[in-house]
Amino acid sequence: MQTGYSLSVNQRRICRLSAALFLLVALTQIVAVAISWTVPGAQYNMRCSDAGCVTTNTPEVGLPDDLRAQMQASPERVQQFERHVRKPHIWAGLGLVNLVQVAPMMALLILVSTAIRRLGRDQSDAMAAALPWIKRASIAALALAIVPPFAAAARVMILMPGTPHGPGIYFSLDGGPLLINLLIAFAAFVVAWALEAGSRAARDVGGFV
Repeated sequence: MQTGYSLSVNQRRICRLSAALFLLVALTQIVAVAISWTVPGAQYNMRCSDAGCVTTNTPEVGLPDDLRAQMQASPERVQQFERHVRKPHIWAGLGLVNLVQVAPMMALLILVSTAIRRLGRDQSDAMAAALPWIKRASIAALALAIVPPFAAAARVMILMPGTPHGPGIYFSLDGGPLLINLLIAFAAFVVAWALEAGSRAARDVGGFV
């Protein structure tokens, strides 16, 4: 059955290149997580604020500004913090948090790559083949909006015993980025629903022809 879906040769080539690019970015995330599990202290962290996002391989950037200032107030406190980070269970905990934090992004990139690759096929059912992956990508986008604040809080609580503050409970939520990410995730859901409805309508029309 023909659904009317068709891409030119150049468009299919662009789809393949785009899919490869998304997959390449996902692989860089996987490499960063692998480094955080194999090299003590080389924790991959991303800290975002109104000024933008900063990526670093030092764990202290995961601390709030006040705790980081306390820790850096003297060489003795810095050494205490470094000893804390080098403990095997702390190192493993930070690696696990890093994995949890980047997992939604890795999943989103891989799912989008797969969807684009399906869309770039020279087949009339390419849209139907891509739809399940688009829906899974929208779920990953929702997870990407929700998971990072909890991962950041877990990282801080793992690091806090190495600061003068000592162990404690911490949670901070920046509502602006969370709201934007949620809106993007919901938009992805709506697009997936619309594409599914259009594909279903095309199949229904094809059934009468």
